[in-house]
Amino acid sequence: MRQKTLHMSVNGRMLVVALACFAAQPAAALDCGGLRASAIPFEIRLERKIQLADNAPAVAAGQLQVFRKGDSVVTYQSFSPDGFFRTRYAFSGFPVEFFVSKEGTRVDLTYSIAPSAALFADEKPVSFHVSMKRQDGQTVGEQDHEVSFLGHHTIDLAGCEFEVVKSLRKVTGVINEKYSESLTEFWYSPELRTALHTRTEVANGPSQTYTASDISVDVKPME
Repeated sequence: MRQKTLHMSVNGRMLVVALACFAAQPAAALDCGGLRASAIPFEIRLERKIQLADNAPAVAAGQLQVFRKGDSVVTYQSFSPDGFFRTRYAFSGFPVEFFVSKEGTRVDLTYSIAPSAALFADEKPVSFHVSMKRQDGQTVGEQDHEVSFLGHHTIDLAGCEFEVVKSLRKVTGVINEKYSESLTEFWYSPELRTALHTRTEVANGPSQTYTASDISVDVKPME
């Protein structure tokens, strides 16, 4: 804080007025290169839209925190102060664990293929099966995934440009004893190792869209 003293003459007397000048300092620009190449944790501001049929979409703002270390990535997503949804990834695009903090429930995922970053880096169509079990060993889902690729796009966040790989993911199978079908457009950033935009259409259900609107390295861990 800088302080200035202003002397003014009023009716032959000196009036001393102390002015506290708070100079607004501009926010430091992100180190785009460092954010891409390093394991610096970061937080993304998310916008979520849920829409059913012709109803107006329900819109909410939330956060996605991303922690990268070696081949693994851990994300924390939250749209309320009451809890978070944690996802652990073995490689890009392969979640191996879900955890819901409010319920204390963990679900582990196993694949019919060996998870590898090269499977998505090649951008060739790929199919696999996923089994999901709770921590007590009870099966909660069996799904078949078909992934195709739609090309590349660039997204600007906080003055940094990030290239995303666009893919289309068709998922069919049983979750909690109910059959489901969904189609998701998935925009994944290989540099940030997370999705910056997803849109999921569920058969006979609502559509859900998650879009990144800002990015920051000011992270207060949720866990």
